[in-house]
Amino acid sequence: MNHLAHFFLASPNPGLMAGGFLGDHIKGRLSGHYGDDLERGIKLHRAIDVYTDKHIIVKQATRRFTKPYRRFAPIICDIAFDHFLARDWQQFAAIPLEEFCQQSYLTVINSKFDIPAQALQQIKRMQSANSLKSYQNKTFIKQSLAVLSNRISRPNPLASAYDQYLRYECQLNTDFHQFMPDIIKFSNQWTTTNC
Repeated sequence: MNHLAHFFLASPNPGLMAGGFLGDHIKGRLSGHYGDDLERGIKLHRAIDVYTDKHIIVKQATRRFTKPYRRFAPIICDIAFDHFLARDWQQFAAIPLEEFCQQSYLTVINSKFDIPAQALQQIKRMQSANSLKSYQNKTFIKQSLAVLSNRISRPNPLASAYDQYLRYECQLNTDFHQFMPDIIKFSNQWTTTNC
């Protein structure tokens, strides 16, 4: 799952949402430096990632891609799943997507929590481009894959992975809609147990 899904699965708790965003920025053991609420959000992010990677439907989705894309299939699926969530937002949430996106940005930007400067810069760039809402557009998938390709230091095929997405779009959409009830249930149970 990518940024939009992590915000959605952590909402409406501000600490979980801010921590969920930081899950990609903060690595290693948590020692209480960021406070309980934020660290719970980071732990939820990590739990969602582990659950997603091990889920049979997600494994099925990643196996659809041909070589050399299969190695990077989890990244492609993360972006595709955020696209499907944004596109079909009203099936999952009562609040309009635009309003949810703005609330998500502001939850991190105006946070009372200790947000690392790099993460704060990223969320401000995302707000400026309204990138969470942009996931509604298929062209944003292509742009995201190209950006990620440049961020990975070793050679990778992500810049041309959009064709793979288009090739398997219908199957990936089905995978997403089968997977979402499970990840929503998992996140709700995790939150009930840990908050």
